[in-house]
Amino acid sequence: FNQKQLADAMDKGDLVGNVVQHFMDEGQDGAALCFGVNITHSKHLCERFNAAGIKAVHVDASMPDEERDVILQEQEAGIVKVICSVGVHIIGVDMPWLRVIIDAAPTWSLMRHIQKMCRGTRPYEGKENFIYLDNAGNTFRHGPIELESEAVLCKDLQQEIKFKESKPDSV
Repeated sequence: FNQKQLADAMDKGDLVGNVVQHFMDEGQDGAALCFGVNITHSKHLCERFNAAGIKAVHVDASMPDEERDVILQEQEAGIVKVICSVGVHIIGVDMPWLRVIIDAAPTWSLMRHIQKMCRGTRPYEGKENFIYLDNAGNTFRHGPIELESEAVLCKDLQQEIKFKESKPDSV
């Protein structure tokens, strides 16, 4: 996607409002990580969550690590409900307390999609499951988390993705 065009498309008032309403309808009981397209979009999402009475904080790669660490501690402690994130918290971060992943950033990258979804899969005391709220249509593009994916490099080095149904291990 062209990131500027994508941000313009996703940062419409109704779409941003729908992300917040979707969270209020489906996932309000848990700490959430919300992926925005760019900084402006993430900040607008954050503003909408706060306007709805849901404590949200924006985080991006320009912030010092120490400041981001404090925000993570505040979320784990229950002070912050939603972290709206751009450019961070996709890989290399462990936030096992997350109970809701809000995806508001469309991507054609299967690996990025998997990384975002998997932020909610970490085990945590008292956590039995998590909710993935796909406000970006990524599940339609790449398939649900329950499906295994197989990546095959073709002659021209284009990645071809094939999905196959997962089969549960026998008990």
